[in-house]
Amino acid sequence: MSILSDLAGGKLPSIAEIRERATAHHNGVVGFANSGKKNAYVCDNTSAFSTDGCGSYIVTVDLEPGVTPFSMKCGRCGQLATSKGYRVSHHLEPSHEWYRPKNLDGLTDWQVEHVCNGGLLLRPVPGGTGEWSSQ
Repeated sequence: MSILSDLAGGKLPSIAEIRERATAHHNGVVGFANSGKKNAYVCDNTSAFSTDGCGSYIVTVDLEPGVTPFSMKCGRCGQLATSKGYRVSHHLEPSHEWYRPKNLDGLTDWQVEHVCNGGLLLRPVPGGTGEWSSQ
């Protein structure tokens, strides 16, 4: 069985259903109201998670409630970049945004599973380059 057929007994939920579940979970008692919050991912060379990082970073904003990762691959060097846990200086502007797609068309199986489980996807902010910044 594939990931897609495992989800919801073979029937994929609509984006509206996914959004409703994610909003109820993340803005409710159980979750974290992350809509509109800024975060940063840093390819650190001094953390317990990585000593080979290049120091590059991105600043993100969550466009709506949903799941985002604790870590990701650095866009410059490929090492591990870790989340700052939504502790970001207010003057930093987002270079990327976490969004929920309008539909599931064209997504990989992994992306479909992630979105169906409340996950958000990452893209550069409109008009942005998508580049990682250097410290």
